[in-house]
Amino acid sequence: MAIYIDCLYCIDGNMPAGIHGVLGPVYQPCPVCMFVCPSCEGDGIFAADYTCLPCLRQRLARLGLAAVLCGYCLGVVDLIPIDTVPEVTRDDHHH
Repeated sequence: MAIYIDCLYCIDGNMPAGIHGVLGPVYQPCPVCMFVCPSCEGDGIFAADYTCLPCLRQRLARLGLAAVLCGYCLGVVDLIPIDTVPEVTRDDHHH
Protein backbone atom coordinates (compact mmCIF):
# COMPACT_ATOMS: atom_id res chain seq x y z
CA MET A 1 0.00 0.00 0.00
CA ALA A 2 1.40 3.36 -1.06
CA ILE A 3 1.34 6.30 1.31
CA TYR A 4 0.76 9.63 -0.38
CA ILE A 5 2.07 12.77 1.27
CA ASP A 6 0.29 16.01 0.43
CA CYS A 7 2.31 18.59 -1.44
CA LEU A 8 3.77 21.15 0.96
CA TYR A 9 3.52 23.91 -1.67
CA CYS A 10 -0.12 23.78 -2.70
CA ILE A 11 -3.70 22.76 -2.04
CA ASP A 12 -5.18 20.43 -4.64
CA GLY A 13 -2.65 21.50 -7.28
CA ASN A 14 -3.10 25.25 -6.76
CA MET A 15 -0.80 27.55 -4.88
CA PRO A 16 -1.40 31.12 -3.72
CA ALA A 17 0.31 33.65 -5.96
CA GLY A 18 -0.42 36.83 -3.99
CA ILE A 19 -2.94 39.61 -4.27
CA HIS A 20 -3.17 41.30 -7.65
CA GLY A 21 -4.10 45.00 -7.67
CA VAL A 22 -7.14 44.42 -9.91
CA LEU A 23 -7.92 40.71 -9.72
CA GLY A 24 -7.58 40.41 -5.96
CA PRO A 25 -6.34 37.09 -4.56
CA VAL A 26 -4.83 34.95 -7.31
CA TYR A 27 -3.39 31.48 -7.62
CA GLN A 28 -1.23 29.54 -10.03
CA PRO A 29 -0.99 25.83 -10.75
CA CYS A 30 1.67 24.32 -8.49
CA PRO A 31 4.92 23.88 -10.46
CA VAL A 32 5.82 20.95 -8.18
CA CYS A 33 2.62 18.90 -8.64
CA MET A 34 1.28 20.15 -11.94
CA PHE A 35 2.79 20.75 -15.35
CA VAL A 36 4.15 24.16 -16.23
CA CYS A 37 2.12 25.56 -19.10
CA PRO A 38 4.19 25.33 -22.30
CA SER A 39 2.56 28.47 -23.70
CA CYS A 40 2.79 31.05 -20.88
CA GLU A 41 5.56 29.19 -19.01
CA GLY A 42 3.56 29.30 -15.79
CA ASP A 43 2.98 33.06 -15.84
CA GLY A 44 -0.82 32.73 -16.11
CA ILE A 45 -2.72 33.58 -12.93
CA PHE A 46 -6.26 32.71 -11.89
CA ALA A 47 -8.53 34.98 -9.88
CA ALA A 48 -9.59 33.15 -6.73
CA ASP A 49 -12.78 35.19 -6.22
CA TYR A 50 -14.36 34.18 -9.54
CA THR A 51 -15.62 30.75 -10.47
CA CYS A 52 -16.68 31.57 -14.03
CA LEU A 53 -14.83 33.36 -16.79
CA PRO A 54 -17.86 35.43 -17.94
CA CYS A 55 -18.19 36.83 -14.39
CA LEU A 56 -14.54 37.86 -14.40
CA ARG A 57 -14.83 39.36 -17.88
CA GLN A 58 -17.90 41.40 -16.88
CA ARG A 59 -16.18 42.68 -13.74
CA LEU A 60 -13.12 43.71 -15.74
CA ALA A 61 -15.28 45.37 -18.42
CA ARG A 62 -16.89 47.53 -15.73
CA LEU A 63 -13.37 48.67 -14.90
CA GLY A 64 -12.61 49.34 -18.58
CA LEU A 65 -10.25 46.36 -18.84
CA ALA A 66 -10.02 43.11 -20.75
CA ALA A 67 -8.04 40.04 -19.77
CA VAL A 68 -5.46 38.61 -22.13
CA LEU A 69 -5.67 34.85 -21.56
CA CYS A 70 -3.10 32.19 -22.26
CA GLY A 71 -4.35 30.17 -25.22
CA TYR A 72 -3.38 26.91 -23.54
CA CYS A 73 -4.18 27.10 -19.80
CA LEU A 74 -6.52 30.15 -19.91
CA GLY A 75 -4.62 31.90 -17.15
CA VAL A 76 -4.61 35.70 -17.18
CA VAL A 77 -1.28 36.87 -18.58
CA ASP A 78 -2.11 40.58 -18.91
CA LEU A 79 -4.85 43.17 -18.50
CA ILE A 80 -5.37 45.77 -21.22
CA PRO A 81 -7.69 48.75 -21.59
CA ILE A 82 -10.81 47.86 -23.55
CA ASP A 83 -10.17 50.61 -26.10
CA THR A 84 -7.10 48.68 -27.33
CA VAL A 85 -9.10 45.51 -28.08
CA PRO A 86 -9.81 45.30 -31.82
CA GLU A 87 -13.47 45.19 -32.80
CA VAL A 88 -14.46 42.00 -34.62
CA THR A 89 -17.24 42.19 -37.18
CA ARG A 90 -19.66 39.46 -38.06
CA ASP A 91 -17.29 38.26 -40.79
CA ASP A 92 -14.50 37.92 -38.21
CA HIS A 93 -12.56 40.81 -39.74
CA HIS A 94 -10.83 43.28 -37.47
CA HIS A 95 -11.42 47.02 -37.89
